[in-house]
This record gives sequence, structure tokens and C-alpha cells, in this order.
Amino acid sequence: MNGYIGGLVVLDTDADQTSLPLVVSAGITQRLTKRLKLLVEIDGGAVLGEYDAVGDGVLAWYGARITGRNLAVNIGFAKPIIEDLDSDVLPLGLPWVSLTYRGSPE
Repeated sequence: MNGYIGGLVVLDTDADQTSLPLVVSAGITQRLTKRLKLLVEIDGGAVLGEYDAVGDGVLAWYGARITGRNLAVNIGFAKPIIEDLDSDVLPLGLPWVSLTYRGSPE
């Protein structure tokens, strides 16, 4: 299980306002075999400070990670979960593929 909270201070010099946009993430990775893992992650956001607000929904990611010695491939779906969004358009979510190369000196 893993999680992340990140933010960036934004200064508006015209109105002398300060806000802190936050990204919040929580995820689970389950090893199925030596080379295959199951991935599930939920991402959300908020703004603190001058413009207090919370995001209207979250983004759910799910799929599989296939790993090798230096290369990993993630395949799955990203599903926005928002109250006013018609989720019947893409019931599984948007398909995604990502590649990661991890090089290391030998």
C-alpha cells in the first residue's frame, strides 16, 4: 500500500492572495507472480487558502504491471468518478499504457 500528498504554493501578485493546491493519492499494488502485479489507485485534489475548495470527484486507476529487469509496462484503465458525469459513456474508463525504463550502471 502506498500514498502521496503533494502541494505547490501559488502566489497571485495582483490580488495578494495565497493558495495551496493539493494532490492526494492512495494506491495498492498486489504481486500475483514474479513478473505480474495488480495495481489500484485513487487520486483526488483540493485547494486550501484564499480559495478553499475540494475536487468534485476522484480519478480511479486500475490495471496490471508487467516487470522485467529494466523495463516495466503498466496497462489498464483510468475512470473518472464524478457525481455529475455520465459514466455509461466509457464503463471501464479510458485505456492507458505506460512504460518505465530503469537503467542502472553495472
